[in-house]
Amino acid sequence: MTALPEIFAALHRKGGFEMVNNTPSMGRVRIIGRVPKPSVGNWLVLAHRLIAASDSGRPWSVDISKWHFLRNAKVVFAWRLIFQAEDIEKQYADILNIIRTAPNAKMPEPAEVRLYGRGNNDTAGGKRGAGPTDTVAVGPLAVLRKGLGG
Repeated sequence: MTALPEIFAALHRKGGFEMVNNTPSMGRVRIIGRVPKPSVGNWLVLAHRLIAASDSGRPWSVDISKWHFLRNAKVVFAWRLIFQAEDIEKQYADILNIIRTAPNAKMPEPAEVRLYGRGNNDTAGGKRGAGPTDTVAVGPLAVLRKGLGG
């Protein structure tokens, strides 16, 4: 029989969900956790999959929401999952299967990549007008320098 620790591990593997607290009770289990920024895409795909499965007539339901609270005088949030069923323990295997078979989100493309090499835009060492941006005259200043031989 499937146990809650297997569900926690699957949530972490598939969606990056880091369980902070869980409260099982009669007919339901409440799970509180966080999702690091790099895992949010996979988490949202997994959350969609769980909600769609819950809405498709399964004998269990899930409520996924953000829980806001104060920590060190700042408003922060955690993700809250509440699974409910007549006999929730018997539904763990189905819930685990839904989690394990959820697709992964596409890998995000990097917005910016550092290019290693010489710094300060020192391109061609001043040949044919190329050089650091603060030393190459452009526009009217270039015409003025050319006319004055400078």
